Amino acid sequence: MSPGAPILANTNLTLEQLELLHEAGLEFASTLDSDELLARVFDRALDVLDAEAGSIWLRKADVLVCEIARGPVREKIEGIELPMGAGIVGDVALRGESELVADATDDPRFVHQVDDATGFATRSVATVPLKTKDDVLGALQVLNKRSGTGLFDEADLTLLEGLAATAGLSLHNAQLHGAEGRARDLKAMLEISREITSTLDTDRLVVSLANLGSRILSYDRAAVSLEDAGQLTLRAISGQETFDAKSDANLELDRLMEWLLERGEVAYVPDIEGDTELASSVRTSFPGYLERTRIRSLCLVPLVDEEGRVGAFYMESASVGFLGDAGLEAAQLLATQASVALRNSELYGQVPLIGLLAPVAEMRNRLAAMPRTAFLRKVGIPVVVVIAVALIPWRERVSPRSAELIPGSRMPVRATVGGLLEEVRAQEGATVSRGDVLAVLRDDEIRIRISETEGALAAARREEASARSRGDETQSRLADIRTAEFTENLSLLREQLERTRIRAPVDGVILTVRPHEMLGEYLEPGRTFVLLGRTDRLQVEALIEQHDVDRVQTGLPIRLKVAARPNHTFVGTIVQMSPSATPGPAGDATVTVWGDIDNDEGLLRPGLEARAKIVGARRPVGYLVFRPLIRWIQMRFWR
Repeated sequence: MSPGAPILANTNLTLEQLELLHEAGLEFASTLDSDELLARVFDRALDVLDAEAGSIWLRKADVLVCEIARGPVREKIEGIELPMGAGIVGDVALRGESELVADATDDPRFVHQVDDATGFATRSVATVPLKTKDDVLGALQVLNKRSGTGLFDEADLTLLEGLAATAGLSLHNAQLHGAEGRARDLKAMLEISREITSTLDTDRLVVSLANLGSRILSYDRAAVSLEDAGQLTLRAISGQETFDAKSDANLELDRLMEWLLERGEVAYVPDIEGDTELASSVRTSFPGYLERTRIRSLCLVPLVDEEGRVGAFYMESASVGFLGDAGLEAAQLLATQASVALRNSELYGQVPLIGLLAPVAEMRNRLAAMPRTAFLRKVGIPVVVVIAVALIPWRERVSPRSAELIPGSRMPVRATVGGLLEEVRAQEGATVSRGDVLAVLRDDEIRIRISETEGALAAARREEASARSRGDETQSRLADIRTAEFTENLSLLREQLERTRIRAPVDGVILTVRPHEMLGEYLEPGRTFVLLGRTDRLQVEALIEQHDVDRVQTGLPIRLKVAARPNHTFVGTIVQMSPSATPGPAGDATVTVWGDIDNDEGLLRPGLEARAKIVGARRPVGYLVFRPLIRWIQMRFWR
């Protein structure tokens, strides 16, 4: 028997109400995606009941969250959270029993603060629980019947109970289906993880990432680009074993990926036709690509690790919102695993001679079969030297003339609440740690309110204990509700008291001049108190010789040594180069470059001088040895 069968037997229901229950039962039974269906059926129920407003509340742990609201103040109601047992809807959900209320304002459970905040006037109320056989999932509530006496009757309540019974079963089935789906996705994620971490072959790795990701992510096409010497190169496209990276279509895809990667974060456009800033920018910058591919959504996840950027993982689909929150989280997890595997592959490839071992072994066998005289005549030492010079790869290194550490960025420290500056602890040039108190706002009024609320809370608890001892269940419940309300208010007041302490959000150095002169001023919420130079991420400012400019570009690693930590090598990334050179006293011009350095451990300090080396692309040893001579010849002998 269907959940609505006993309800259908109620002869007090009108034909329209019976048809609504019948149609709702059929529709809920035909789908596991109940969110949109629940809203549509609820809208029709409000029309049938002639209710002014209504809401659907779903249970999440120990609170009820308003997921769907209808009526004149729906925008202010959706998303509101109430503790289980709070208000009429919370009490119905807690007890699991339906209830009619003729005048909500006379009901002690009524939470008048919601009406005060929204301006809505609640009168008659009908509330039913959303539940399965063993558990309460939430509640349905309709407000202010507009026809007849203005009061909901038992037939109205019966209709709501029928809808709640059908919707509760549908929600329960959807939750079970979602759990099964998450288990399947987790199994697929583990299989993909094993595949991409089982190889050190970069080509196989990027192909696996582009193709196997479709097991858990609903994209139509994916692509993977890797960074090489600061340049992004397209390395794999899903469904294609080989492709022409220089074709117009793939060059346009490559430009789109580079453009999205410049944001430095995950770029997800759930609807290309949407009105978000990113969607508008994509439409403006790549109209031809969108017209050719007909995609409706896209996402790019940077491939990054502790050492910096590795590449990018790009997905696109002809469907709107192809990822969703769970899919976006899965894509980021997959990208994190791929970044680690790609970095391992890169490090493996940097092992000297790793790519030459197989050819060398084959050559050794041939040479071993040669007579000794022939070996000395044809090969000998010259060939060994030529091979070493021509084939051994080595990272090019540029040594700047000087290097100095400076704060990575400036971060404003703002007041989150308004108040008079009662105490200023920040001092110009002082180094502070994250969480340090920089200033204190006057908090007398908040402390008084905390004291009053604590007294009211104690009184409510005594009243609750007294009612329980008398066996007065109604007064006990009312006192319990007041206790919960005072407890929540006390928590908010204590949080507000804590916000009168202006704290440093990150490690850094105070850059504001004479902050103590602000003592006694009134700070508006959001006003900047001081500027903080971040020290958890520093920049190195280095001067390179003009003849090394062509060997340096953004994205290259820069390695540092400082006298204070001679046993530690710090690694960063070149992020900017000066557009012009600075002439020196002897005509030896220099160019300034800046690099980002991670300083989470606090081992470095702004102002320290450092010895730096910029690590460039891998080149043959012969090139590195003879490059200065070749450059000298080119500068000396030319026409």
